[in-house]
Amino acid sequence: MDQQNFFDFMNPILDSYLFNWNWFPLLGFVPHRFRGPDASRLLWESIWEFTDPEHHEHWKTAPKSARECLERWLDDMGSKGPCGLNVRNYIWLEEQRYDGDRFHVLIDDFSGSEDAWVQRWREISGGWAFTRQIDHERGLGGLLGHFVMRDGFPMVVNCGMASGRYTQEDFFPWRPK
Repeated sequence: MDQQNFFDFMNPILDSYLFNWNWFPLLGFVPHRFRGPDASRLLWESIWEFTDPEHHEHWKTAPKSARECLERWLDDMGSKGPCGLNVRNYIWLEEQRYDGDRFHVLIDDFSGSEDAWVQRWREISGGWAFTRQIDHERGLGGLLGHFVMRDGFPMVVNCGMASGRYTQEDFFPWRPK
C-alpha cells in the first residue's frame, strides 16, 4: 500500500454517517493472571479438530495469548456470537508493555451492557478493563493518530473497504515533536 495521510484515511471512517462509534474500552491483559488451556482441554480440542474440522458444532479453541483473548471477546460480540449484539465494525490498537498488553478498542453501534462485556473480558483473559469517554468534539482521529503515529501502536480496522492492519509505516511521517 502506498503511504497516505493518516487523517485522510481515518476521518472518512470516523465521520461517516454509516458508523456510530459509541464505545471505547481499554482492555488490559495481565500475563501472570491468565489461565490458558490446560492439557486436558488441549487434548479435547485435538479430538474435536479431528472429528469436526469445520467446527459445525460451533466449538471454539481456548485462547492461548493476549491477541487470541481479544479475538474471542470480539467474536463473542459478533454476528455468530452467543449474545446477539451483531457487532461488525471495530478498530483496535495494541499497546505492548512490559507488564502485559493493552488493547484500545473502538466499537461501532454497541448496544449491550458495558459492565457485562467488561466482565466477559475478565473471564476470558484474567485481565482488567474500563470504559473511556469518547469526545467527538475534540477529535477521536487525533487520539488514534497519536497512538499510531507517535506511540507506534499497530491498528486493526474492521469496517468495510478499509479493513486491514496498519502501522505508522503505512502513513506519511508526522513532524517530529
